[in-house]
Amino acid sequence: MASSEHGQQAHEEPDPLTAALPYVVPYGVFALLTTLAQYLPDWKTALYAVKVLAVGGCLWAYRRQYSEVRVRFTPGIFPAVLVGLAVIAVWIGLDRYYPQSGSECRAFFEGVRVFEHPEKMEAGFNPFAAPQLMPPGLAIVFRLLGAVLLVPIFEELTFRSWLLRQAIRLDFKSVPIGAFTWLSFVLTAVLFGLTHREWLAGILCGLAFNGLMCRRKDIFLCMVAHATANLALGVWVLARSEWGFW
Repeated sequence: MASSEHGQQAHEEPDPLTAALPYVVPYGVFALLTTLAQYLPDWKTALYAVKVLAVGGCLWAYRRQYSEVRVRFTPGIFPAVLVGLAVIAVWIGLDRYYPQSGSECRAFFEGVRVFEHPEKMEAGFNPFAAPQLMPPGLAIVFRLLGAVLLVPIFEELTFRSWLLRQAIRLDFKSVPIGAFTWLSFVLTAVLFGLTHREWLAGILCGLAFNGLMCRRKDIFLCMVAHATANLALGVWVLARSEWGFW
């Protein structure tokens, strides 16, 4: 009887693709709406609000699947905050010194070493740019909600909880949180970096968050570090109107 019940439970385990859906669907919805916003620049701020609501809905719908997330305010939060601040200092400080587009890469090989990123600055999330379908104050609120609350949750779930384990074993749920192999560690950091225009800073950021994850074995602390970094970047953007970082 025991072996029969064990076989039935194993049979009921979801396949890896189904198990991955809660970790990739929120990211996919965010990416799809981000792509759509590139073709509808006048709708950029309104579409970001839609992203916040849609991704928030996905995370809420799948909330019971994220059993590895434990919200605990322990002393480990302080090192996570420091990691987030260090990451964003590197993100901003390094920005002018590496190419972030095809034309800048060509200029780099021709000897250019400092970049102003005019395309990036022009295409950034500027809530005061006209015309837009949402008042600037409300657009900023949604942007901060997305960047500080939602993005750290779904990106950490995608990269540090799912992909970091998926790269170790197809049945990622059987891999402990924070498990380490060089392949998973480096691959996840590189892929994380390549999903950002600031690819080099993104890779370094991915390495830092991966290191925090493998050391502390706590996805919540990675979310705290990520949220700290995004909040610090938001303060920088609003204080200096450097919309290209958004």
